[in-house]
Amino acid sequence: MQQQPKPQVNALGTISLDPDHPIPLYYQLSMQIEGLVNTKQLMPEDRLPGQSAIAKQLAVSLSTVRRAMECLYQDKIVYIKRGKGTFISAKEPAEQPFTANTD
Repeated sequence: MQQQPKPQVNALGTISLDPDHPIPLYYQLSMQIEGLVNTKQLMPEDRLPGQSAIAKQLAVSLSTVRRAMECLYQDKIVYIKRGKGTFISAKEPAEQPFTANTD
C-alpha cells in the first residue's frame, strides 16, 4: 500500500521578514524556518509549501526563497524528494565527542 504524502504545513504563516533590517531576507527566512523546527511548530517529515508559494505568501523574490532553502538543505534542516517537495529532516543525534580510552 502506497503511503499518502503529508499535507503541506501552514506554520509559515508566522514568518515575518523585515526588508529594512541589515540581515538579508534569505537569511531571515532560513533562520525563522529553523526556529519553527526547533520549537516543534514544524516536525520531521512535514512538507513545506512550494518555493513559488512561499515567495508569493511572503512577498519576496523566488531567488530569495531558493537561497534560504539552499541554506536549510546545507544545514540538513530540510531534504528534497524530487517531484514530491521539500520536507523537514529528522534531527540527527548529536555526535559524541571522541574520547581516548586510557585503560
